[in-house]
Amino acid sequence: RSMKLFKAAAFGLLAAAQEDACHTAHSAKVDCQADTKCSWCDASAVPSACYTKEDAAKLPSAVFTCSARRASELLPREEAEMLGVVWRGNASEQSSHELLGDVEMPSEFTWCDKDGKNYCTMSRNQHIPQYCG
Repeated sequence: RSMKLFKAAAFGLLAAAQEDACHTAHSAKVDCQADTKCSWCDASAVPSACYTKEDAAKLPSAVFTCSARRASELLPREEAEMLGVVWRGNASEQSSHELLGDVEMPSEFTWCDKDGKNYCTMSRNQHIPQYCG
C-alpha cells in the first residue's frame, strides 16, 4: 500500500515538473546551477532534475536534496570602495618577525613543575563517549 502511495506521489511530482520552467530549460546540473532562478534537486527514487527555486522549496525533503545557492556576502571591490574602504595591502612597514627579539628559551619546561608549583591535572577523557569539539 505504501509503495502505491509513493509511486502516486512520484508520478504527481514528475507531472508537476513538466510545467516547471527550469525543468524544461535545463537537463544538465551545470546549466541548472548557472541559472540564478533555478535549483538542482538530487533524488534517489526519481530522476534528479532542475526546478525553479519556488518549486524546489515545495518538494519533499525525504525524497529530494536541492542545492540552495546563496548570494555572495562579499562586496565587489568597486562597491567596497564606494562605501569608503581604503585598500592598504596586507603588510605593515616592518615585519612582526623583525619586531620580535631573540628570547632565551629554557632547555626544559613542564607545567607540572613551574616555579615549584604543579599546574597539571589528570586527563579526564572529556570527549568520551562522543567527541564534540
